[in-house]
Amino acid sequence: YKLVSPEELLEKALVKGCKGIFFSHNEPIAMAEFILDVFKMAKDNGFYTGIHTNGTMGKEFLRELAEICDVFVVDLKAHSKEVFKRLSGNCWGSVRVMENVSFLKSLEKKLELVTVVVPGYNDTVFEFRAMARWVALEVSPEIPWHIFPFRPNGELYHVRPPSKDKLERLAEVALGEGVRRLVLHA
Repeated sequence: YKLVSPEELLEKALVKGCKGIFFSHNEPIAMAEFILDVFKMAKDNGFYTGIHTNGTMGKEFLRELAEICDVFVVDLKAHSKEVFKRLSGNCWGSVRVMENVSFLKSLEKKLELVTVVVPGYNDTVFEFRAMARWVALEVSPEIPWHIFPFRPNGELYHVRPPSKDKLERLAEVALGEGVRRLVLHA
């Protein structure tokens, strides 16, 4: 790995003819100050900006980020605090994620949601129905919501991926709750 400054990153993007800068992979908010610096410079140079995040950042940072970020892709791991805690170790995360998504929606930010279906965690009809109702009624039935199958890794290496049938049944649950822009990556 080579550390680069915000200026170096922007220069590389300019040389390559990029139109935007998007941070993803793991949790980019771990580099919050760096992202803010890069996005401020990027916006000054006419770039689009975007981020894929777990959505658990504090309100103050989110307000600052929302001023210079065009697109937010937010992980919706679970609806219930209990399931969210089992997946992430953070029992208040689901509440914060939902509050942050609602805040971004109120700002009319370009927003998409991503749920990775993890068998034995967030794959029950009850949990999925709760997520889908929240998406359709509290966010927007028109928001793109991407559903991905879990791939074994890390501490959950023992968990098998969900079957295609299971993913399709959960997609039917979401559509039945009024979600219109569900994207199933089975």
